Amino acid sequence: MFNLNSNAEYKIDRTCKDCKNIDSFPLTKLEAAFDLFDHQKIWNADCSKCGSKNCQSTSWQGPELNQEL
Repeated sequence: MFNLNSNAEYKIDRTCKDCKNIDSFPLTKLEAAFDLFDHQKIWNADCSKCGSKNCQSTSWQGPELNQEL
């Protein structure tokens, strides 16, 4: 479903409600800046540690808007 990559410049973190594991999903600069990703796919993704679909929270920080964006 997703290519987990904690070294991505932009990412969304998903915290598992059951085991508190945090999975990171890479985002492009445009996806991060303008919220252009499928929240439901990330919210409902399996935890990489325990396999649970119970998500506690998601968080991400987008880039500052600039001329490029």
